[in-house]
Amino acid sequence: MLNSLGKDPTETLLKSIDNSQQIISTSDESFPMKTDSDLSLKNNEISLINIAINKTKGNISQAARLLDISFFALRRRIEKYQIKPFENSR
Repeated sequence: MLNSLGKDPTETLLKSIDNSQQIISTSDESFPMKTDSDLSLKNNEISLINIAINKTKGNISQAARLLDISFFALRRRIEKYQIKPFENSR
């Protein structure tokens, strides 16, 4: 599903993760080894939310569109996981 920016949000976020972890290929065993805590759904969701918020320079509406969820769903997750607001805009 494409977001309002005409891009697949999952593909965009996975590319960001790939670039940050310097992964070249997604086939077979190309992913870096993860610890059990790295593999948890909660940690991965928090990571994706942080990536989206950073990519949109703290704009929650745009981050929600990038993640293909509603603004209110993203706000609930930010509150649930106590994610700090974007602070790198200065």
